[in-house]
Amino acid sequence: MNDKGNILDDYENHFSRINEAAYLKYYKYFDEAEKLIISLHPEKINPYWFRGKLEKLRGIVDRYLVGTHKQKWEFVSRKLRIEDRFFVMPRKTRALEDALQELFEVFEKYQPTVINVRWIQKHVPYLLSYFANNHRNDNGSLDWAKIVSLGREKWQDCWILKEKYIDKNLPQILTIIEERIKEYRVTSSEKINEEWLKVKCRREYGFLKKKVDQIGRFLDWPSFWREHSSYIFSEWTGFDGIQFSDMIAQLDKKLDSVHPEFFDEEWIKKHCPGVWIYFKNNVLDKRGVINWREIINSLPSKRRKKWQDYLIVEKIVKQYNDNYYQVFDNSFTLFNVKINGIFEVLVPLAQQGNYCAFDKVMSLLGMWIVFLLYNDSRFIGFINEHELVKEAVTNYIYSYRQHPDGGLDFLPGLRMALLKRESEVKI
Repeated sequence: MNDKGNILDDYENHFSRINEAAYLKYYKYFDEAEKLIISLHPEKINPYWFRGKLEKLRGIVDRYLVGTHKQKWEFVSRKLRIEDRFFVMPRKTRALEDALQELFEVFEKYQPTVINVRWIQKHVPYLLSYFANNHRNDNGSLDWAKIVSLGREKWQDCWILKEKYIDKNLPQILTIIEERIKEYRVTSSEKINEEWLKVKCRREYGFLKKKVDQIGRFLDWPSFWREHSSYIFSEWTGFDGIQFSDMIAQLDKKLDSVHPEFFDEEWIKKHCPGVWIYFKNNVLDKRGVINWREIINSLPSKRRKKWQDYLIVEKIVKQYNDNYYQVFDNSFTLFNVKINGIFEVLVPLAQQGNYCAFDKVMSLLGMWIVFLLYNDSRFIGFINEHELVKEAVTNYIYSYRQHPDGGLDFLPGLRMALLKRESEVKI
């Protein structure tokens, strides 16, 4: 009994959320109804009272609210604060078998070769209304799959459900969207997103949205495009209205469910294509590339330690052990292969976008640069110019090239670059 009660509660809460969302979206029509009721002040009100006065609201109740006829109108009465004078006449419940029997008799009369919702709406609209009010699935949608499965075998092959149509015609639907994007790109470079799809490919959007998975409040179009159309995937520019925190939460959830040994950009692109597209278009650093530092640092620490770039740098640091600490020796003049080695490994990684390698290089250089500025008079122009020093070091890191032919290694080259920049500061 308790299990059954919990299930019923879950359904009721699910329907309530759908109805509340419809109420917020169409609030102005509810407000209009409330004002009219205050103006006319009827003693008794039932659903029939709204006919001819508030047709918009009646349409919303029929189309967007879920539940039985009575449940939908009781929800309306609560929102309009008229429970004390509202009533719904009890309806005689018709058996599904009886409704189906009548439907099959109509089929026999017209002998249709194709049957769909529009056909039923045209020939027996009252039966469509009956099914809509009494036979819905867990999502609140009309349960045509169940109705079709109960039908006579003679007519089952004639049914054309939307899902069957989409599966059969998906290549054609995708081709239409691809062609419209190409036409649009001739004159515009604006975003291709869900809003664009609704306007430019309204019919195709209506067909496809039922096949696309949800990510919280949003449809995961990127995953769908990645699977079905590489061209649309490459043109898609992500979600409108979504927040950075939503994407971080989605990535964290995926990492939690998959438990990869490590992850990197390719892993995110494969497992969370929508997240990757959002990052590619919205989370960029000054160089115009994805700002992985901001992204990874926004994840819980246990995730950050599985970021592949972090693992690579930790392995390098462990490999060089104590050798790189010689950089901090007071002489700062002996630059041998061992001392310079860790920079020769980390700097190329930083140049390839490994922000963990860049941060480690900056960390290792910190004491060396401080000693240089305060113990070599040639660098006096850099005193209290921390941003200039940081900029000069950053530029050097990204422009540095190794010199196997005997040229300057990383640290001597950095000293020369700083001297050149310091002379420019004096000028």
